[in-house]
Amino acid sequence: MLVDRFFFIFATKKNIKLTFLILCSLAIFSCNDDEDPVKVCVSDESDYVEINVITGMDFFDANGSALGRWGFPNHKLGNALVYPIPSTGVLSVSSQEKIEKIWLTPAVCLKDSVTADITMLSQDLNYSASQVETIQVKEVIIADFNNNVNLDFGDVGTGMYRLFYQLDSGNIFWYNLYIDPSATSFPDFDFMENGCD
Repeated sequence: MLVDRFFFIFATKKNIKLTFLILCSLAIFSCNDDEDPVKVCVSDESDYVEINVITGMDFFDANGSALGRWGFPNHKLGNALVYPIPSTGVLSVSSQEKIEKIWLTPAVCLKDSVTADITMLSQDLNYSASQVETIQVKEVIIADFNNNVNLDFGDVGTGMYRLFYQLDSGNIFWYNLYIDPSATSFPDFDFMENGCD
């Protein structure tokens, strides 16, 4: 009711441009849904589906124990565990299922503006091996996977990445990562807020 009256007053006074600006501002700021903390605002409904976009990540310590979550991850973890996240580039991948191949791909971090349950929607995403191979910066073929593999990506630059892994069934899953080879520790996760557009 208040919005209708507000719109009527401004529309009748021929302040159409101002009315449009105010309505756009309301639409932009109304995407924050305090009642549902799982929802996030995305700039475009399809941004989270892009192979090189990260909208959040889960953090794990050097033993694989969960530390928390930043944002709303558009990952598809499967049954493997990748840790630590964030990382200096040395990572462990553990799985009861046989992993045949691992790729590291560069990514960009986006804060988003359309309300969506990105983490849930991401479970329906699928990327092909050829899509991942096209953008990968590191590829590891695992001839004899024995429930765990240690990886050293310490020679990549600091930034956001995705670690894709392919099971012997052909299914592909991924984790969102932050790698900083020069870091000695990650006392807090403020770098995520500062490093994400």
